[in-house]
Amino acid sequence: MIPDKRKTNWALILGILLGIAVLTIVALFAFPKEITQVKNKLLPQQPSIGESKETIRVKLYFGSRTSKGLAIEERDIIKLPNQVDQAQELVNQLLAGPQNMNLVSAIPEATRLTGLYIDQGGCAYVDFNSHISQNHPGGCYAELQTIYSLVNTITANLSAIGEVKFLINGAEIDTLAGHIDTRYAFKTN
Repeated sequence: MIPDKRKTNWALILGILLGIAVLTIVALFAFPKEITQVKNKLLPQQPSIGESKETIRVKLYFGSRTSKGLAIEERDIIKLPNQVDQAQELVNQLLAGPQNMNLVSAIPEATRLTGLYIDQGGCAYVDFNSHISQNHPGGCYAELQTIYSLVNTITANLSAIGEVKFLINGAEIDTLAGHIDTRYAFKTN
């Protein structure tokens, strides 16, 4: 007895279709879980909305309306897990401006932090958009206030950072507004 070729072909086709259906079902239900598990391992875990965060007290250096030089405003901010994130938060707090009405920001309006890096020697490279230079009022005193508002805030609050170097759009700069040489890093004043 020789099997009928038509029945054999249909059985083979039916077996292949059944196999594809089983693989499709397995793929739909098994792989999304694996992808989600990998994705969860790669993404930083976000705290739940009701979770309390540890805070630290920091000193922010702003210009003073009542006297020459910089004045300190103390503020509680969220403690972050590493020095880079903490330094970025300090700079962002400066960019947000003072809460005390007798203080004024020494950083020009529309200035945004585009990056912050810390090298192994403890130098922080702060990278700003071009507004830090374009919107700067200029003059030696105003430039020094801008520079040391940032330098003192970062170095006073993060002991691992000893000096600060300024960048604009990822490039080193000679000066903020034509008066102070910014080719080198600055230490606390």
